[in-house]
Amino acid sequence: MAIKPPQDMSNEELLKNESIFKTSVTLTIISCTFMLAVGIYLLIAKGGKINAFLFLPVVFAATGFTTYNSLKAIRKEKAARDI
Repeated sequence: MAIKPPQDMSNEELLKNESIFKTSVTLTIISCTFMLAVGIYLLIAKGGKINAFLFLPVVFAATGFTTYNSLKAIRKEKAARDI
């Protein structure tokens, strides 16, 4: 199922998707921060050995950035409709 652009969504769909995307962005930020902290801790604890926790936040940040752009588009459409 493809996600419709914000211009084609009803008001209820905009509000629902805004809530979903806001939660998704928040969880992505929290998980990236946690993974980076664990990665830095393991880097120090293991004596400089690189681990996956240092690279995973970069991958998840890209998906978070895409989700954040969708959230901005939804908020812009809400402002245009005066919701």
